[in-house]
Amino acid sequence: MAKDKTSFILYADQRSYFDKLSDDEAGRLIKHIFSYVNDENPNPVDRIIDLSFEPIKLQLKRDLKKYINVVERNRENGKLGGRPKKQDEPKKPSGLNGNPSKPKKADNDNDNVNDIFIKDIVSPPNGVDPLYFYIAKGYHKMFYDHKGGKTLEQSKLSEWVKIARLLIETDKVEPIHLITIKYYLQSGIDKEKGTDTFWSDTIYSIAALRKKGKDGTYQLDRVKQSAKKWLAKNPDKEPLIYQAYNNLMKKVNGEP
Repeated sequence: MAKDKTSFILYADQRSYFDKLSDDEAGRLIKHIFSYVNDENPNPVDRIIDLSFEPIKLQLKRDLKKYINVVERNRENGKLGGRPKKQDEPKKPSGLNGNPSKPKKADNDNDNVNDIFIKDIVSPPNGVDPLYFYIAKGYHKMFYDHKGGKTLEQSKLSEWVKIARLLIETDKVEPIHLITIKYYLQSGIDKEKGTDTFWSDTIYSIAALRKKGKDGTYQLDRVKQSAKKWLAKNPDKEPLIYQAYNNLMKKVNGEP
């Protein structure tokens, strides 16, 4: 917790993390959260609490970063004597002759992110959420190594990161489930014995997970069910998935 920051936010959609736990586990989780935000550096009491807390911790870190940015901006504004008076603010140019047909793009350090091919970069650039980047990068590498082609060759970083964000934030797919799906697809690509290759022969981009089939069902829901059945038949994959998840979280948190 930053100095002088005495509150934090839990979001309504985070209830799903608690609903999957027993009352005893949910109690341990909320105690762990309070210990974390009070800078007590707690160690998770077990793997269940560790996995349940990880997405909450990532959101707390994002919120803290936003808070620090606001504090710094307010501090700089204070040095400049506060916000300018209203009459000093520029008027809107609408209705004036000679307006440019295309307004000049606002200065933004992240504008060039839209032009980066995801295959050409190995770490998240400034302004790109590491979690979404590494999820997108992992999927792209799998498809690119398997399929190749001009479309994957010229896939834009911004587009793949956007889909990863929508899957996690809008579709509420937990990162560990995206890792499970990726392992399932890779198993099909590798033609591992007993793996149904239908989806690995059908899907070649992360965006395909958010498309609807002819029956109106999202591909994501169907792939998740197939991946769940695959994992039940291949329990030896579970430790590998958890290890991949832990490695992902370490990279997202900037740990060696």
